[in-house]
Amino acid sequence: AILAQFWPTSKPGAELSSSCAECPSEREAAMPLFERIPEAPVDPILGTTLAYNADPDPRKVNLGVGAYRTEEGRPLVLGVVREAEEEMLKELGTTVNKEYSTIDGPPELKALTQKLVFGDAGAVREDRIASVQALSGTGALRVASEFI
Repeated sequence: AILAQFWPTSKPGAELSSSCAECPSEREAAMPLFERIPEAPVDPILGTTLAYNADPDPRKVNLGVGAYRTEEGRPLVLGVVREAEEEMLKELGTTVNKEYSTIDGPPELKALTQKLVFGDAGAVREDRIASVQALSGTGALRVASEFI
């Protein structure tokens, strides 16, 4: 009967059964919900990567997504990043736990980030800066724009 909400039957009030040969599949029945939603445009940044991938010119340079790449076009992980990962992995078994953090992020991380960004500014000393952890740069911009 769930499908009946999305797909009208030939007989009002008729129950749909799984043996109905004329009944649409659940996927087909749900499609009218999405027919009027326009397809989103190609992301302008990722669109440049698509254009780069389609370009046969061997002299091409990918100026899209800001990530270091090898000559073969694979992501390049800098040595210093690998060293930092190794240090973090060493600490995982000793100092880092797997508990859920507070909803706005670990207090220690927020305090260290404030010190990194604002240094010894009066606003830091006077506890006048609010911080929140967010997922990725885009996620942080979304959180900030919704707050404003």
